[in-house]
Amino acid sequence: MLESDEPVLVDFWAAWCLPCRSMNPVIESLARDFKVCKVNVDKNQPLAARYGVSSIPVFLIFKDGKIAAQHVGITLRRHCEASWSSGAASSRPGVQPPNIEPMASAD
Repeated sequence: MLESDEPVLVDFWAAWCLPCRSMNPVIESLARDFKVCKVNVDKNQPLAARYGVSSIPVFLIFKDGKIAAQHVGITLRRHCEASWSSGAASSRPGVQPPNIEPMASAD
């Protein structure tokens, strides 16, 4: 999925994280218009470590299989949307996208 021509937002989150929970409406709204994957850091610690996730929420936007943008903490929808349309170059070249699938549930 992350090799898609379309941008994909990967949301690193945890159930106990209040800022993550406050972002749920924004993520759900974005998922109506864009591809979104959720990664529970408590259940996927190696994946979170691979991408250097040390605080949450973290939002990585992948374009053509590469990280095009990164947002940490509470982020406005318009900032995520701007990252989709900006065509930003990868800020972390050589990092391979995670092998994850979109998740319908919040777990």
